[in-house]
Amino acid sequence: MNRLFYKEIIEETDKLEIYYFFIHSGNFSDDFEGDYKIIVLDGLLRVMSNGKKNESFYSQNNVIEIGCGEIFKLQNISTNVMKLLIIKCK
Repeated sequence: MNRLFYKEIIEETDKLEIYYFFIHSGNFSDDFEGDYKIIVLDGLLRVMSNGKKNESFYSQNNVIEIGCGEIFKLQNISTNVMKLLIIKCK
């Protein structure tokens, strides 16, 4: 697989979108905006945001909550493909 990041949707309703998100080593995601809960299942995550969490680092089993209106980007800082579980509130 040669994509830098990709997602596998688990469930989608009117209020939530739940999916696995994979990022290859060293790569960044596109910008996210909205209300998210992110669980690091495998790897090391760097979150860069324009809001109160300017730059933060998370490891396996950490849960991150990012509120509505924040624009942020994710980066995999581990050596393998990172796996996240993401819950997006609509």
